[in-house]
Amino acid sequence: MPKIKQVPLEYHGCKPVGIYKRGKMYKDIVIVSAVRTPFGRYCGALREYDYYDLGALPMKEVLARINVPGDQVDEVFWGVGDTSACKDVYTPVAARQTLLKAGISDTTPSVALDKACVSAMSAVHYGCRSIVAGEIQSAIGGGAATFSQEPLIVRGLRWKGFRLGDVKMEDPLFMMKYKDYLPVSEETDRVAIEYGIFREEQDEWAVRSHQNYGRAWKAGKFKEEMMVLSIP
Repeated sequence: MPKIKQVPLEYHGCKPVGIYKRGKMYKDIVIVSAVRTPFGRYCGALREYDYYDLGALPMKEVLARINVPGDQVDEVFWGVGDTSACKDVYTPVAARQTLLKAGISDTTPSVALDKACVSAMSAVHYGCRSIVAGEIQSAIGGGAATFSQEPLIVRGLRWKGFRLGDVKMEDPLFMMKYKDYLPVSEETDRVAIEYGIFREEQDEWAVRSHQNYGRAWKAGKFKEEMMVLSIP
């Protein structure tokens, strides 16, 4: 067996967090630590958690579980599918601000990427690719999301002004879509039709998924993966 060095990978905020190792071949990349926060209900117990604070929780925990200091992390890959929930919407630099809150060195390179719902999984993927390429030995990969912190938007206010009449506020969570194209729901309908997947099958799959999760939860399958979160 090739000698393997310890490496970190992470997943967060309702998504997993982990750490990898790399030996001489790409197949030796492994996750050595993985953790996530519990899922929170919309506007529920986690509603006051800022995006960066939420992501820093598992990022810090994933290292603590294996006693790896932050300066051993070569790079952080962080998925952020919606920057509008960040305090600084325009230039959030979500990966960097999250790692700083997690106590990782400010000299650590980081990448924030947006691939909608699969942003965190893609972050893990790119971390693995960098290890395979020999660019780094360790990485944290994951992501965070919070709908409860989503702001309402008033467009044109800066230069139009509103001296008379109603002011329309836009909710980014309503009719989620590519603004210049189609609602996400219509896009998925097209894909379902293309591959012959009908509503009944989707409902059966959804029910089975919930049932499987319920059984796994009762059996304690997620006990080690999920961190305890104390809410002030």
